Amino acid sequence: MDRLQSRTRWGLAVGVLVASIAFGGLMASADEAASWDQERVTALAEKLAKAVKELYDAEYKAPDSFSGIGGGSERHEFMDRLRLIEHESRHLAASLEKGAKAKSTKGSVLRIRELNDDLAMYGRRMALLDPVLANFAAFEDLLDQILPFYGLSKRR
Repeated sequence: MDRLQSRTRWGLAVGVLVASIAFGGLMASADEAASWDQERVTALAEKLAKAVKELYDAEYKAPDSFSGIGGGSERHEFMDRLRLIEHESRHLAASLEKGAKAKSTKGSVLRIRELNDDLAMYGRRMALLDPVLANFAAFEDLLDQILPFYGLSKRR
């Protein structure tokens, strides 16, 4: 009986902890929604879409030596992720331009962040050089500026 009570107390403590974390998350979301700035987020999303296009163009135009030591498969994966990010960022910018709010565009932002993680991994394998790195840094800077509007921490 004593063992059952111990498990019950433990389960209750875990439940309270989970509930307090969830409630804290809801409070953070409410705070973030209060700081939503439609014009600013839309402008950042448009800049992000442009930065992705410039990054894609820089890597596409770079000679093979600029794509580093990774070989063809890493470059193919890098370019594939860039195409997906380009599509998603254009969709995000267009949705925000039409008045979509954080709740309906958060999925796009999460997807861009996830794809950026892959992009960074392939970029490290390729040992990207200056022309592409400068564009990559500009893209990631814009992404870092957008994430807080969605209650998301900066890149991992």
